[in-house]
Amino acid sequence: MNQTTNWPVSSQNFTQGISFSYDSILQELNKFCWCMSEQDTTNSSLSLEKSQIVAEESKSITKVVSSAAKVAPVKQRKRKVNLPNLDANLRRILQAVQTGEDLVFEGKDKTTRGLHRGKSKRRSKYIGVLTNNERWQSLINVGLKKQYIGTFCTEEQAALSYDFYAIGMHFFEAKTNFTYTASQLAPMIEDYFASSNIFDPSKFI
Repeated sequence: MNQTTNWPVSSQNFTQGISFSYDSILQELNKFCWCMSEQDTTNSSLSLEKSQIVAEESKSITKVVSSAAKVAPVKQRKRKVNLPNLDANLRRILQAVQTGEDLVFEGKDKTTRGLHRGKSKRRSKYIGVLTNNERWQSLINVGLKKQYIGTFCTEEQAALSYDFYAIGMHFFEAKTNFTYTASQLAPMIEDYFASSNIFDPSKFI
């Protein structure tokens, strides 16, 4: 005897159940899509804000760099230097070192030379040296005129520069600020010749 299987719901109820479930799924999907859309909008806003911040920082950095580039370095005043050739006397000193001859160039205190004692605020305690704002210039007499040697960071560098040129020009008759032996002068002279006849006192003091 065949038995008929009875479903728990009628065909009408079954169809309504399917419709209900389908509508619920659509609602959930709509909610999910709305949430994702809102999240994307939020992420887009955050990305836009980050981009704006990065752009502003880049502008600030560019302004700082451009401002720094506009600051011109301190340039020394160009002057025509007419100093006599020092080669002959400087080579005599190098030869004295090679032969072991003891040469000494003695410095003297400036006050013993009777030179303009404190009459100018630009004057230094060293001969041949003057102040130039925050720097120091060295000058030397060539004939009846003072010739510019250079501008230096310290008073001692300017004094050493003056002494070097004074010895090169006048040898033992040079009036120097410091006392030198031939062996002390030798590395200065060698550097002078190696640097195309330019003396840099900052390397030695």
